Amino acid sequence: MCTRYISPEQREIEYAWTVSNRKPLRWWSDPSGAAEAPPAGESEADAGDIEALVEKDVFPAQLGALIKVERHPKLGKHFALVAGQFGLIAHWVRPDGVKKMTRACYNARTETVHEKPSYRTAWKQMNWCVIPAKAIYEPCYESGRPVPWKIRRADGKPLWIAGIRWAYKLPDGKFLETYSMLTINADDHALFRRMHAPDDEKRIVVMLRDEDVEAWLNAATHDEARSFFTQYPAEALVAEAAADAPRVRRVAAKGVVKAKVEKPPKPEGPAQLELGEG
Repeated sequence: MCTRYISPEQREIEYAWTVSNRKPLRWWSDPSGAAEAPPAGESEADAGDIEALVEKDVFPAQLGALIKVERHPKLGKHFALVAGQFGLIAHWVRPDGVKKMTRACYNARTETVHEKPSYRTAWKQMNWCVIPAKAIYEPCYESGRPVPWKIRRADGKPLWIAGIRWAYKLPDGKFLETYSMLTINADDHALFRRMHAPDDEKRIVVMLRDEDVEAWLNAATHDEARSFFTQYPAEALVAEAAADAPRVRRVAAKGVVKAKVEKPPKPEGPAQLELGEG
């Protein structure tokens, strides 16, 4: 599971989107003035400069950037780059339960996302999203203790992580966009099978190919959405020890993983994982 990732700069997201032969992203602060305000049910945090809203290092309960399909009364159906909270909050959560749910709902298992109360409404309504990431962090235990490793694309482009989202209504009547990353089993993945504690099930976030991003966002059925739940090729990723990464500690209660920033132990072995090892 992923508890921390690096969000690309807004210009990096836009550049990667453009060079992949997609139309430019549009969001509420459209220079044409066509969109004075977000429609009902959308977050006011969507408006304005995304760069000023999101964190660079994103942990659960913090704001990150996401791409979604939006239906605006003036712009019509289009892709929108917005700010949202990492950690989905279901519609039925009371205000005093928001913090607890956020800390537990940042990763959604694709095998059970359709039936879990936390996610099933977002899944049923096909609220797909894409979370751009410069890199994600996972703990490697091959030295006998958890050493954080930074995982990114070998070509330097952003990772496009498939997710689900929900616009949660706050007590003041405003809406907060929230999201979770989707994960699949990685027991046989050449890289991710080497992450997390030896006895833990190996998981990998669903990373989309450049050419699949729009198709995922436009998936019209649940079966079509599930067709994207495949492992990203290990040879297209690079993993390296991260001197600045947080250590990952396991909270005994309910098995929730919580990230705490502190100096990690000095990595043992090579500075970069070789896929032929282990």
